[in-house]
Amino acid sequence: MTKRGIQRADSIAPESDDVARAFVDSVFGPSSEWGSVLTSFRLQDPSQEDWKAEVGHWLLYARCARFLPQVEHLVTTRAKPYVATALHNGNPDPNDPGHAVLGQVLAQVQVAYYLARNGWSFVEWEPTVDVGDIDLRMKSPSGQSVDIQVKASDLPGRVEGYRRHDGENDERVKAGLRKAVDQIAAAPGPARLVVATPQRTWPMSRQPNPVASLMMGSTLGYEGGIVILEEGRRGLFASSAGTKVTAAIVLDLIRAAEKYYGCTVFMNPWAVPLALLSEADFPAAAVGELRNDIFEWHGSPGECFVLPRGTRYRPNALGI
Repeated sequence: MTKRGIQRADSIAPESDDVARAFVDSVFGPSSEWGSVLTSFRLQDPSQEDWKAEVGHWLLYARCARFLPQVEHLVTTRAKPYVATALHNGNPDPNDPGHAVLGQVLAQVQVAYYLARNGWSFVEWEPTVDVGDIDLRMKSPSGQSVDIQVKASDLPGRVEGYRRHDGENDERVKAGLRKAVDQIAAAPGPARLVVATPQRTWPMSRQPNPVASLMMGSTLGYEGGIVILEEGRRGLFASSAGTKVTAAIVLDLIRAAEKYYGCTVFMNPWAVPLALLSEADFPAAAVGELRNDIFEWHGSPGECFVLPRGTRYRPNALGI
């Protein structure tokens, strides 16, 4: 069952999890060959079989779309040889830097897989362009060519004394999106996306408040539940580079009793050119957009108190 904003992983996987896990073994090789302790653990421990299967589905799609050799090259040259032998309290360090490098490589594959399984088509992996920096080029269900920049920001963090340290840091995610906007703004487009796939435990797609405030702006709450976004408090979408970006996406793989994808999309109401994409291009995502100066949600982003349904945009306000 798919509910906009959250989608069961098995509903879009064309192969079985067993086939997917076997494919990971054929591409990545034995777990003993990996310098990263955490990656080696995740490739062979039964508790990580659900994650390994999903990685396999991503890689199988990369083979189908014919960009697996590029992924294998990055895995072999960047992620696999990364030596990080430190343990944390006798266990693999959740912030293992070698595993973080693998997460950065796989994030692009994950985004391509998710979009393709929801009606998009793959065009090119890291196309060479005169200006801009593009991770993926894809075509939307409505037929638009879309240049995409992906950021796998943040870390899970180490839990000590019931507190999480050096992880789930919103500032890392926001810094990644700022960089993504700068990189993609000059790309040919005509539509451009920035995507955050935060490498954290709790799914940010279900609490996307930091991305809402960064991209859309800082809202003000008033009595009676009224929420206002004033023109003077708009976010990155309204900047000179941001107006070149069509939308910002937060995408998570949610590992619970079953696997899900959480996806929240913020459409840029100040994008130039405007309206190249619509909520219909993201059929399984929670999509927020501004219509007639009222913020609407198609589906649910979970808890998004920064931009709840019905938030009013007030143009020409002085702001504070």
